[in-house]
Amino acid sequence: MLVSYDSRIHQAGWSMGMAVIENDSKLIQLAPTQMYPTLLQISYGIAKIETVES
Repeated sequence: MLVSYDSRIHQAGWSMGMAVIENDSKLIQLAPTQMYPTLLQISYGIAKIETVES
């Protein structure tokens, strides 16, 4: 999810995103990690979606 930004400030820009995958059984989250002022690494995490009944 690219976010527009002013390149004169020399910072990369990405938003954090989440989506359900594998028939809505898992959640993936993408997160930007600053590497350099103009470079981000995208890290991710995947977890099983579980429901709790009360």
